[in-house]
Amino acid sequence: MKMSFLFIALLVPLLLHGIQAFEVEAIYQFGDSISDTGNLIRDNAIGAKSNFARLPYGQTFFHKPTGRCSDGLLIVDYFAQFFKLPFLEPYLKRDANFSHGVNFAVAGSTALDASTLQAKNILLPVTNSSLSVQLDWFKSHIKSVCSTSPGNGQLVRRPYFTESKLFFFFFFLGGFLLCTSDEIEFSNYLKVKTRTSSTEHNVTDKWFFYAPGCKYKLRKALFLMGEIGGNDINYAMLQGMSLDDIRKMVPEIVGTIKRAVHEVIKLGAVHVVVPGNFPIGCMTAYLASFEAADPTMYDELKCLKSLNEFTMYQNEQLQKTIKELQQEHPHVNIVYGDYFNALKDTLRFAASLGFDEASAQKTCCGSGNNPYNFDLTRMCGEQGVQACANPSAHINWDGVHLTSSAYKHIARFLLIKNIVPSISRIA
Repeated sequence: MKMSFLFIALLVPLLLHGIQAFEVEAIYQFGDSISDTGNLIRDNAIGAKSNFARLPYGQTFFHKPTGRCSDGLLIVDYFAQFFKLPFLEPYLKRDANFSHGVNFAVAGSTALDASTLQAKNILLPVTNSSLSVQLDWFKSHIKSVCSTSPGNGQLVRRPYFTESKLFFFFFFLGGFLLCTSDEIEFSNYLKVKTRTSSTEHNVTDKWFFYAPGCKYKLRKALFLMGEIGGNDINYAMLQGMSLDDIRKMVPEIVGTIKRAVHEVIKLGAVHVVVPGNFPIGCMTAYLASFEAADPTMYDELKCLKSLNEFTMYQNEQLQKTIKELQQEHPHVNIVYGDYFNALKDTLRFAASLGFDEASAQKTCCGSGNNPYNFDLTRMCGEQGVQACANPSAHINWDGVHLTSSAYKHIARFLLIKNIVPSISRIA
């Protein structure tokens, strides 16, 4: 029998207090507006002037806009709190502290590259910082963290390997782990001096860096690969593409996510969470845009059945891919993040969780002459659009994103049902 979200919610304080979870020392977040803590508003001029850069975004917790697409905290913020880490700083923030992880997520980003989507006549309204761009940022970050600065380096002979690749040995317990990477080019450190010698060595010839701290840091890190891919669907659907044609995009989207997971594993990730998509048929923007007169089009939660069936197909394909990845990487912990059921259970037990059940799918911050308080042409953050008096009583914030209170319950669901049991088992 499926454990209900209400039951989980009642047990959360006890479980979170008593469980001996794996000690996460860093979080690396990839994704879109569900996870962005400030990259879009620094990414380009459009982002800097976006609604997310203005109040009432951020009003509840920070009392100012931070680039988060909510009134307060996001799922990743609650994860950070649970693991007793600082909130993740956005990668594009100057002078940021990345000692406990980095947030690479960008609001509006897609799994597929901009060129791939444009070839399908799908336009990107705010950013080209797709998943591949975020991976490049991560590689640049790892290069800066794992490379040993000149004058402080420790060079070790590598007599066995071809010159086409750079190799790192990480020695531990008298043994070693060998990692290879074609993508990371340490050109700034091809010639360095050891601490004990003034002799310069060609690293690509017979020497390589010994950087044990990097291996340890990544093994103690939690990698959150999304949610990503939702905007590929959103843009296609809102630009008039049929569900049948969008369905054909799913294997390509899932394949892109799979390659991204391969990449972070190759670079040292051991604990990876791959979230699925939310039930878009329950999201206010879709309910208002595709409102139907036929009551049989809706389920018991007043969500659009056809849209949720599509999301279920998308998530099923992702879960199959995660199983394949787990078989290919048995030493790595790869977890599916069940955003779909986390939101559905939040809606199902809205009253018990402290939400106004009558407003469960009505935006807190929005406008519009409809039951959902949503108008795509006049959204939250625009002049004259007001937020509700009590965001914590609402699940939906602006039609596309959820309130901080809703994200808190979703984060708890994911921690208890998906993340903590899995990483505790492998720790």
